[in-house]
Amino acid sequence: MLGLLFIGFCLFIYFLPTYFGRNKRNAGAIFALNLFLGWTLIGWVLALVWAVSHDAPTAIVVAQSASIAPGVAKLCAQCGKYSDPTSQFCQSCCSQLAALRQ
Repeated sequence: MLGLLFIGFCLFIYFLPTYFGRNKRNAGAIFALNLFLGWTLIGWVLALVWAVSHDAPTAIVVAQSASIAPGVAKLCAQCGKYSDPTSQFCQSCCSQLAALRQ
């Protein structure tokens, strides 16, 4: 019975980096490093350091659509920017707009 407790404690210590890294993006890679190279002290320490290190924030890219209704948009001949179809003047440079069919 004491031997089983000792083996359980050793397995807990062995997989400690996996436990600490369970919520990280690279949790599977941390587990693989811990499983295959954890028996070496260097592999175990690397897995532990990787598990407790800070994750870089994930960049979120959001595509923004133009606020111009499809069909008719007004293009400024001066600055080249589109404006709302109901506008008479450019919102960027205030010059008069002409209608452009898309």
